Amino acid sequence: MTVIDLGELRDHPKPSPDRPRPRAAGRPLRTALVSLLVLGTLAGAAPAPGRVAAVVPSSPVGKAFVVGDLVVVDEPVDGVTSGDRDLTAYPMPERPANPPPRAEPLWRVRVPVGGYIQWIEPHDDTLLLTVNSRAEADGETIALHARTGQVRWRQPGIARSGRTGSLFLQRMRDDGAWTLRAVDPGSGQLAWSLRDLRSSPNYRLRDGAVDRVVVFGPGSGVEVRDPASGAVLARADPPPGASAELSGLVADDLVLFIDDQTVTAYDLDRLERRWVVPLPAVESVGVCGEVLCVWVRDGGLQALDPATGALRWRTSGWDAVMEARSGRLLVATLRDNRSRYGVLDASTGGQIADLGDWSLLASVAPDGPLVGIRPGRGGRLTPYELDLADVRLRVLDAIPGASELCQAGPSAMMCRRPDGSFGVWRWPA
Repeated sequence: MTVIDLGELRDHPKPSPDRPRPRAAGRPLRTALVSLLVLGTLAGAAPAPGRVAAVVPSSPVGKAFVVGDLVVVDEPVDGVTSGDRDLTAYPMPERPANPPPRAEPLWRVRVPVGGYIQWIEPHDDTLLLTVNSRAEADGETIALHARTGQVRWRQPGIARSGRTGSLFLQRMRDDGAWTLRAVDPGSGQLAWSLRDLRSSPNYRLRDGAVDRVVVFGPGSGVEVRDPASGAVLARADPPPGASAELSGLVADDLVLFIDDQTVTAYDLDRLERRWVVPLPAVESVGVCGEVLCVWVRDGGLQALDPATGALRWRTSGWDAVMEARSGRLLVATLRDNRSRYGVLDASTGGQIADLGDWSLLASVAPDGPLVGIRPGRGGRLTPYELDLADVRLRVLDAIPGASELCQAGPSAMMCRRPDGSFGVWRWPA
């Protein structure tokens, strides 16, 4: 295992609100660039024996998903045009082996889908299949028993939930209005439902479960509802003078009303107004750890104090915040089909490191490892974990025979192999 220091952490002065903060100079940036050169060298090193945990069989047109302690392979049925799919579940291997064994299936089922499986996620002892045929807002959810693959139920709507508790199926109709249905995850039985919502519902999570549902109704007002019963816990009208383009968002303990001129924050539990901030040309707002990130039309990024709405800092040159942890922001920008990443201090906006070009893997766990990959010499792939707290890269492996089509799990990484199968690599201890 190799650990690379991206440079000493320094307190950055608060940037002036009148101009974007310039790129950080000095040791952190230089060290980050040197680190990436070291990663490229390590990718060509001799592979360590016994690191491949298993090979999961699949055809070149199959897809695979890391789902909890399972790897689920999704393949079309040969000679069938109805959209049926074969799903095969393999247990996540516990330890590396050399040579890697061919994984034995836990179960295999045929599911008439009628679209494509976009995602599979665990919910208690159930696997939820998100099936889309048109836009992301449309589609259906199919629930399977995690240990047998038996179909429990299927209903229209895309599932939104925490890891436990109630399950919510939301769907946008052809007229643009949304519907929401709360169902039992195991049986699919309806608990309560809502119609004619003006935007997609929002949810607040506590300890892995949804503890509040926030909906924006036909009159642009907002309601906070109990997730178990659907009962209204609080209600508020839209801000005075709000535009027709008003949208809503839940940000931790705040409900935000957003239009192209202002952002208005309400306390989520009581829906009492906390603050109003004039922000022309707002495109979107999101939670970035200890601050609220606001993107404006000129491409700039601003950070607001969630308690007061005051401007903390502003910067430019970054298109997205990929992760917020330990007071750091992992930011990215896309230029010429290449993603460049950096690390900012969440409290000041100061740039701590420029990580250069690489690929961040989709993580299947909410707080899973931040894993990036870079191609290396000799056809090997270098995965490494980014520790945002200390701003360090830990080289995890140098993998031969793997493409860059990978997923990261809490304890392993899965990548497609040249023959269409999938390799599972356990993280080193």
